[in-house]
Amino acid sequence: MEMTPVNDSRLCLYVDAQFTSPYAMSAFVVLREKGIEFELSPLDLDAFENQSEDMPASR
Repeated sequence: MEMTPVNDSRLCLYVDAQFTSPYAMSAFVVLREKGIEFELSPLDLDAFENQSEDMPASR
């Protein structure tokens, strides 16, 4: 079984546009400290961007 390195995966960190979530900030700091590549995607929660059709469905 071949293992895929973590940096090859496409991680996307969704954060509120105001950057006020302590949970998103904690995740951001950990990803940066560990050197894990990720995409940062700010969302305007006041405009309900998190409920748009383009958002991935939660499982």
